[in-house]
Amino acid sequence: MIRDPGLQPERTSLSWVRSQLLLIIISTVFFKMGVKYAYHGLNIVSYALFVFSLVIVIYNRYKFNKEWNEQFTVTQLDVTIKAIFSILIVLSCVVLMSYFIFKLILE
Repeated sequence: MIRDPGLQPERTSLSWVRSQLLLIIISTVFFKMGVKYAYHGLNIVSYALFVFSLVIVIYNRYKFNKEWNEQFTVTQLDVTIKAIFSILIVLSCVVLMSYFIFKLILE
């Protein structure tokens, strides 16, 4: 008998795609701001975000090509990737805030 996985696999894959798009959009905005205002901190964070979005793409190809019974258990690698994702988002906000604070102080 074939077991119906329901909508959970689709929701999970869509959430990963949203995360990837968020990283790519933020990295593009940071890169453009870094080039325009010559602030290298934004460029470094934009490269890190873009590389991490590629890591997520590679990991998703690996995860969602597994057998159905194996692919939806939460592994330590899943938790680590999500923690790194959260840290990079917070780091990007801190770098952006530091840019605006230094810009206000120096002007």
